[in-house]
This record gives sequence, structure tokens and C-alpha cells, in this order.
Amino acid sequence: ELDGNYLIVKDQRVRVISGGEPGSIPWDALQADVVVDATGRFLTREKLALHLESGAKRVFLTRNPKNEIDRYVIPGVNESSISLSDEIISTTSSCLVKSGIRIAHGWEEELDSIVARNAVAPPKETPSRSNPLIL
Repeated sequence: ELDGNYLIVKDQRVRVISGGEPGSIPWDALQADVVVDATGRFLTREKLALHLESGAKRVFLTRNPKNEIDRYVIPGVNESSISLSDEIISTTSSCLVKSGIRIAHGWEEELDSIVARNAVAPPKETPSRSNPLIL
């Protein structure tokens, strides 16, 4: 469920942010394990790998990439094929992103930190000490 700028998964609230080119957001400083790049603007491995260089451990893409990535996931066909070594994964379906992230991390529990980027819906609030990007 989406509540303003937060993704709600059971009792966890995860801040959804937007903006910046890949590599411009310090994902490691934000303690973000996974970036969901839903912008549709960055479709090459080279651009998406900049998220990894900025500290993300995995990047999920919700569109078909323009060149080779680690894994393509098709709902109902191969979602269980995601490997722990896969870093850039295209699901082409945002409904599969949650399960893909859990499988890629081997998580049995709910999600720890996900950051979704969406060029269409910029955040309404400005990050501050009292309003962190990730809770």
C-alpha cells in the first residue's frame, strides 16, 4: 500500500524518493539495500550500475532494458530463478518487485529497506532530520 511518500509493507514504512541521476544518491549512506528504478529513463546496464557504485546492493528495473543485465523475470514463469549474485534485475512488472527482492536476498521476513525512484511522482516533503528518507 502507498501512503503519501511511503510504501507500507505490513507494519513497516519505507520512504519512496525520486530525483537525481543514477549515482547521485548515496544509497549506502541511506542504508538502502535495494533500488527500484521505475523511471523508465535509465535502461542500460551502464546507467543502472551507477546505483550499485553508490551503495545499492541490487537494482530492480520495471521496464525492459536496452542491453544485457543479470536477470529477466517473467511473472509466473521464472521468478524463483533469481540468484543471490544477480545485481540488476528486470521484472517489467511492479507487482513482482516485492517477491523478487525477497528472493534475491534470501529473505524469509518482510522487507528491510527499499527505495523506489519514480520520475513522475516527486516527493512532496523535503528530507530533514525529523523527516528522513528511509525509516
